[in-house]
Amino acid sequence: MGPLSRGRLNSRPRRSRKRRCARCWPIFGCDDRPKPEVEAVVDSLLGEIGKALRSGERVDLRRFGSFVVKDKAARQGRNPKTGEPIQIAARKSATFKPSKELANSLVPPANSQAV
Repeated sequence: MGPLSRGRLNSRPRRSRKRRCARCWPIFGCDDRPKPEVEAVVDSLLGEIGKALRSGERVDLRRFGSFVVKDKAARQGRNPKTGEPIQIAARKSATFKPSKELANSLVPPANSQAV
């Protein structure tokens, strides 16, 4: 199983993903394209990102952010049911770091007041 196959995107029902994508159509200027065509492009893009991450490559999307595979070291954990110490194996994890542009667009301006 690849790093993206365990993510929340794949666990969502297809219908809710489509509803979310429908909100993006005007933003991307896709009003004149058939939805199946746009969905095929998005699915292809996500598939290519997954392939790159599985091969250990970094994926940069300008003005959006970057996806990177990070190594998580083996560590000591605890069984929550029994309290017994257990060894958690080392693994790889896909992480996302937003670009400065995206991160700054999410922060409200300092002079605006909370409602």
